[in-house]
Amino acid sequence: MEQITNEAVEKRAGGARRKKGGGIGGPLLIALGLTAAIAGGAYLGLCAYVQNSAAIWKNTYVLEQDIGGLTVEEAVEKVTAALPELEIGIRLYDVSSGPADTASPDGADAAIPLSELGAEVDVSALVTETAASAKSGPFYTAGWRYLSNMGDTYYDSASHIRLDSGKAARAADRVAGELSWPALDTAYSVEENALLVRTAMDGRFVDGELLRDTLEERSWAGRLMVTFPARPFLPQKPSPPGRSTARSAAR
Repeated sequence: MEQITNEAVEKRAGGARRKKGGGIGGPLLIALGLTAAIAGGAYLGLCAYVQNSAAIWKNTYVLEQDIGGLTVEEAVEKVTAALPELEIGIRLYDVSSGPADTASPDGADAAIPLSELGAEVDVSALVTETAASAKSGPFYTAGWRYLSNMGDTYYDSASHIRLDSGKAARAADRVAGELSWPALDTAYSVEENALLVRTAMDGRFVDGELLRDTLEERSWAGRLMVTFPARPFLPQKPSPPGRSTARSAAR
């Protein structure tokens, strides 16, 4: 009888100990639940804020203008003021050297002002569409998309730009002419007791018609930059001076 009683007492004591030990998890779970609820509420609040804020999301660019943090009205004013000075950079690459390096488009060989192309830009529609596009997506991912938007985003504005075809053609011909030149053969001339040699130089051809088509396609509208092919060509190999002299004497 005594043994049974002792076992019962031990069980009761062990049960009491288990109850006392198990009670620690309750407050901890409650605290974790409250923390999760507060964090979740804060995140939902961030989602609502960034979706309903009048400010355009950070790191947003149109026509090379940073409009992040501005309202639509402020961004329209900023882009409109910048339009008279905006230019399209023309960056050439040698077609004989392989495909163009578009990863680093800096360093233009020429520039064409938008005004020379007779460009008309619907700035209000462009900025409004860009601001809406930056915020587009599910509500519950808005906070994450806003916080992870660390890199610069350049929005394509082609649908809101119109060019004057005649002006675009003249501008393309002008720039193509400036970026092209003929190949120069090696030339020899004799002055008194000296033989002067002009070293050969490769020529370069930039297609004005293709440049005009590229401008009118407006693929440059995101970064105001065109990566364009240039075709080199070699001069003819000259005859040695002695052979040319012999031919002249034969004639």
